[in-house]
Amino acid sequence: CQVHRERAHKLASILAGEIAVEEPAGNFSLLELASGIGYTSRRLAGRFPHSTIVSVEAHPQLHRRHVDISSKGHTGMTGAASDNVGAWGNNAPCLAEPRSVATRLFEAPEFLRFVVLPLIPALLAPRGFRGGVEGGGSAFGKILACGMTTFLELPSPRLLTLAFATFFPEGEQLGEAGGGEW
Repeated sequence: CQVHRERAHKLASILAGEIAVEEPAGNFSLLELASGIGYTSRRLAGRFPHSTIVSVEAHPQLHRRHVDISSKGHTGMTGAASDNVGAWGNNAPCLAEPRSVATRLFEAPEFLRFVVLPLIPALLAPRGFRGGVEGGGSAFGKILACGMTTFLELPSPRLLTLAFATFFPEGEQLGEAGGGEW
């Protein structure tokens, strides 16, 4: 879908800029949850060939498409030549539920340098972390704890407000006590 490709292009460009500042040598690990067919992870893998990028997708069809595209060595999208490098040996697409990945990583003895999380509502929906907010909150917190730097995709001010209300439910009381609004 063209909309998803455009969003992935923008996300990959933003991430590449931020990562290049933090890790100029490009030697890092990155976990992308709900990676779909891997637009973002393949672009980052091409841009940072010395990195290790793990793409996790729970939907078998999307995962299969990611594997098929990666094995053929093309992105299926337009972009700079450096973003369309060969078959991405540094991108590992995995078929798994985000909750099980979160638990396993949380119990592991090492941290990831970067974690990329898709839209917050997508993470908390039954397809993402099963069980919605109540069932997925613990897994969501574990994933946040696993990365030294976590990128959260928030496409609108409305979702940002939702995130603050979710993470800081007492924020309204603090805002009133402080005499201002947040």
